[in-house]
Amino acid sequence: MEEIQISSPLVWKETDTKRTLIGKVLSNKSYTRSAMEAILSKAWNLQSGFEVVEVTDNAFMFKFQNEDECSRILCGHPWSINGCILNLMERSRYKSCEEFDFSRCPVWIQLHNIPLEALCVENAITIGGYVGEVMLVKDPRYNEWYLRNFLRARVILDLRKPLAYGFWLPKPDGRKVWIPVKYEKLQNFCYSCGKVRHDNRVCNSERKMSIYKSTEPQYGAWLTTNAARSWDETLVIV
Repeated sequence: MEEIQISSPLVWKETDTKRTLIGKVLSNKSYTRSAMEAILSKAWNLQSGFEVVEVTDNAFMFKFQNEDECSRILCGHPWSINGCILNLMERSRYKSCEEFDFSRCPVWIQLHNIPLEALCVENAITIGGYVGEVMLVKDPRYNEWYLRNFLRARVILDLRKPLAYGFWLPKPDGRKVWIPVKYEKLQNFCYSCGKVRHDNRVCNSERKMSIYKSTEPQYGAWLTTNAARSWDETLVIV
């Protein structure tokens, strides 16, 4: 079939991308513009207003009056819509809505049960890389003082893959320790297959047992946690 390409000159108008986000609710349930506006008005608690524009099924554009508030909302996501992820991202210029990839989502993770000697930025980057693409890490130490007893990193998850639930960490003395992964503000994932967007009520996969404890399932409510309290950690951009 012959390829048809528009050769006539088009009009490209300037748009404000600094105060605009695009997002999609990762749910089988459909949400309307008015429902999104009602839910997010309470969740975001903005001083200035915002406008919601429906783009496609469960995909919306959010126009903010204040640029700082727009940045705060983006940095604070993933946000939840009745337990389901609202995957937000910056709106790029000249990019159509179909070109946005909502299968990748940044989240903060926590890596627990790590020996004090291994609590450092370098290990947060290394271990976090087994969970997703590392964007940022928080330094758990300040002037040789420990601010927290776990590692914290912001990673980009591939939502098409099962969540990582933990790893064995080898120690210099030859023993190993189990490092469980916790996901901040992540609620809607399947306890059977470990994937986001659906739950075990609609999943045909059998629930598998953990390699850490054969009597404990791989996935459950223990994988999610509230956002960690913010200390004066050094933020390291990877």
